[in-house]
Amino acid sequence: MAPEDALNLFLLENFGVGLEEALTLAIERQTRPQFEHRLTGSAHRIDHWRDEDGAVTELYEGLLTVDGIRYSWRASVYTDLDGDRFIANIGHFVPLDWRASLRVVR
Repeated sequence: MAPEDALNLFLLENFGVGLEEALTLAIERQTRPQFEHRLTGSAHRIDHWRDEDGAVTELYEGLLTVDGIRYSWRASVYTDLDGDRFIANIGHFVPLDWRASLRVVR
């Protein structure tokens, strides 16, 4: 399973949001109080262009941190003529670090 698919399932099961919504929150610099200490993100726009039909595509990259594990990502956001925005493509999604732990109970 690809990292983005595994994280999407984890986010849905533990937070009730999918990966696209988590990235959208990072892009819009928003957070949800109920999980702000477990799920955080940052993003910055690295490029944008206007399509022939007048819609706008923006390219963002950033970091998403879930329970202490950081993920580097890059995604394009499409805004249509009605102003509706959605993640059009997640082109890069890589875990940067992870830690395994073993708890010994006596």
